[in-house]
Amino acid sequence: MYFLPRERAGAEVRQPYTAYFPRADIYELITPDLLHQLIKGVYKDHLVDWVGKYLEYLHGAAGGARVIDEIDRR
Repeated sequence: MYFLPRERAGAEVRQPYTAYFPRADIYELITPDLLHQLIKGVYKDHLVDWVGKYLEYLHGAAGGARVIDEIDRR
């Protein structure tokens, strides 16, 4: 077991050297990822679903599937 010497036992808590680095704050790094997930979930997934339904309505089930396959192939 490791014990601190008596003169160090009451020493102040030091901040890590990365405390003032703008890209090292974990709370700042998490926020853009949450925003990305929100945008992806709400807009992209919803938009892809809506376009698929619209193509199926416009071209019928088989024609819509062909258009979606063509889009996915690209």
